Amino acid sequence: MNESLPLEKEMAPLFLEKLPAFPPELKEGIAKYGPYVVLVLALIAVVSLLALLGLTAGISVFATGSVVGIISLLISLVVVVLEIMAFSPLQKRQRRGWNLLYYAGLISAVGGIITSVLAMPYGFGALIGTAIGFFIQFWILFQIREKYS
Repeated sequence: MNESLPLEKEMAPLFLEKLPAFPPELKEGIAKYGPYVVLVLALIAVVSLLALLGLTAGISVFATGSVVGIISLLISLVVVVLEIMAFSPLQKRQRRGWNLLYYAGLISAVGGIITSVLAMPYGFGALIGTAIGFFIQFWILFQIREKYS
């Protein structure tokens, strides 16, 4: 491994040594078809974000003045852009694509924590969901990391 990303060295032992490893054929399948899954989910997110902006729906997060909604929207926009940018490098099995997904996951997790805390006490369920999503996403990411150079 060349240069590591923020927290990568600290998370690697958990996701690569303490948790069960994926079988090689599953890793290969995720590396082969994963970029398309990421792209489709990112495009679905774009449609959802457009709805939140009020471009495809009558209610806009900006019209309600919700600080939590605005922060969540901005973080989601950054994450979606990173995921779309990751598509081509992921197809080519370039480490840059993996890095972009890694950053998207970190930003998403931090955003989930921030918006959950701002929405407390109602945000507790969202905080649990953020933790579960982070755990699953990074387990998959670290399992396929070897496929990207």
